[in-house]
Amino acid sequence: MIDRLSTLLIAIRDELDDGRVGGRLIAAELASVLFLMLLRLHLEKSPPTIGLVRLLGDEVTSRVVRALIKDLARNWSLGIKHKGLYSHEAMAFSWGTSRRC
Repeated sequence: MIDRLSTLLIAIRDELDDGRVGGRLIAAELASVLFLMLLRLHLEKSPPTIGLVRLLGDEVTSRVVRALIKDLARNWSLGIKHKGLYSHEAMAFSWGTSRRC
């Protein structure tokens, strides 16, 4: 892994030093890749136990989080509807704990 990170660092330096067309853009993209690889390495050694990063580490919850982030303005619910009720009240009704039962 260290070899891969070193190679990326050298490639970033070369792109910036060579002054070729698109070099700055390529260096920026390579820096993004370097950051992601370092983040992945860190998370593999110290997996999070709480928070958003933990949710993103699970296949199912990561799809939910990505959908929420893509459409923050949407009126999200848990998809539970019973007798015209949504969200917490619908869950409470389905579990028999609603004040409307």
